[in-house]
Amino acid sequence: MILKSSEATKLISAASPVAKKVQIHEMKMHGDKMMMRPIKALAIPADSAFELKPGGYHVMLIGLNKPLVKGDKVPIKLTFRSKAGAKSTLDIQAEIRDLNYSATPAAMDPMQTK
Repeated sequence: MILKSSEATKLISAASPVAKKVQIHEMKMHGDKMMMRPIKALAIPADSAFELKPGGYHVMLIGLNKPLVKGDKVPIKLTFRSKAGAKSTLDIQAEIRDLNYSATPAAMDPMQTK
């Protein structure tokens, strides 16, 4: 997903009816270990394209109500807050795609995620 805004803003939350919880996540490699953690907000610079993708910042669906199938469209509501504090929402339809992990299976160990 690529986010663009004419003014600086922050992505502060996400929600979807297909999951019990949706979080904004950051993933980083520390040496040979993948570290993933939820973040409170994601700054989107003005007049720039900011990409959410596997291996970086992404939206994590937790506690799925049913298995998702490649090609399905998933509704997600993104909530933003401007510098002035005004909130706005954007409803999107995210397409389910194949998983493309660049990390090794050992790096996917849930005990290593934070």
